[in-house]
Amino acid sequence: MQPQDLLTRLQEVDLDVRNVGAWPRGLRLALLGMLAALLLTVGGVLHVGQRVGDLSQATRAETRLLADYRRLHVATVDVTLAQRERNRAALRFETLLAQLPGDAEVPALIDEISRAALAQELSIERITLGEELATTSYVELPIDIAVVGDYHQIGAFLEALAGLQRILAPQDFRLRSREGAEHLELTIRAQTWRRREVAGDPT
Repeated sequence: MQPQDLLTRLQEVDLDVRNVGAWPRGLRLALLGMLAALLLTVGGVLHVGQRVGDLSQATRAETRLLADYRRLHVATVDVTLAQRERNRAALRFETLLAQLPGDAEVPALIDEISRAALAQELSIERITLGEELATTSYVELPIDIAVVGDYHQIGAFLEALAGLQRILAPQDFRLRSREGAEHLELTIRAQTWRRREVAGDPT
């Protein structure tokens, strides 16, 4: 059938939209097929659009969660490093505390200072303990030292103080000559620390 003949036949058919049942069977099937295709297309577009929206939302959520994970991972690594550093610092602090004399060892430290002065033939004017200052872990203990001797003796005494096993930190020095004598007087305000004793701790 030629397209011209088909067009002529279609013009001859009286198509009443209000009476689709009177349409030729082939035309009704074609209309039904077009409506089905249109519905499927619209439904597919709506469904795909919703799925694309869901996918876009899921992608944004994934990006946000990944950023949160990275931030938490960095924070966790930082906390782990901080804990390691704190443990190392605590170990160093414990090592330093172990070098501090206990209550019973402070007199021994005074004896060591006296022996160092006498070994250099210095005249000991005084070696006295100052007022203690307690903290949570240790007690600060000032020691006032005054000795008399010549330059070489005083230099050797200072070297001996630096070589003591216990921590002794000289804070203030004063060196002055004695009137009418070749000797010098050295006064030192030194600082040492002792462990704070816990009740029941034998150390």
